Amino acid sequence: MRMQDLIGRLALGIAFLLAARGIAIGGEPAGSLRTILGTSTWDVDADQFVRGGAADFFWRHMDATKRSLTPTGGAKAAVLRDAKFADVSAEEAGKLRLTAEPLDASDKGSTLLPGTVVVFRTNKGRLGILEIVRYRALHDFSFPEAKQIPAGAREMIRKSPNMPKYHLVVRWRFLGK
Repeated sequence: MRMQDLIGRLALGIAFLLAARGIAIGGEPAGSLRTILGTSTWDVDADQFVRGGAADFFWRHMDATKRSLTPTGGAKAAVLRDAKFADVSAEEAGKLRLTAEPLDASDKGSTLLPGTVVVFRTNKGRLGILEIVRYRALHDFSFPEAKQIPAGAREMIRKSPNMPKYHLVVRWRFLGK
């Protein structure tokens, strides 16, 4: 194989992998999908699950029916009522009063139903939005992020009662530059 062909295939492979994660070639997430694992913290700026102060959100479960998406580490958020994800502008989002208050996703009284749009500002000051796409069950390991759950933990999880709204699937993007 010629070197030029090899380099072309490598570049195509890298572009494919980035596109599969929803990352544009410039490195900016473009309407990325993310499944936030139950009881995990997510650093939106890095699009990674982290521990400690870098996290922007804690997807918290108090019990089988009570849960919340809580801004952490200086991040803030608020639900944007009657909004469509594709139509939200930085100007519109920038006018919303954001807080560090938990966003309720409990079975009774949830504000985070599929289709709900949330405006957020990360702890690094970046403005963005996310849309609640759906929930995934505790025993569902069919999505890419589930690979981060160690095999031993998966076996323990399978032995516990299933919870239909354990993982949170969101579509998200930053607004502006």
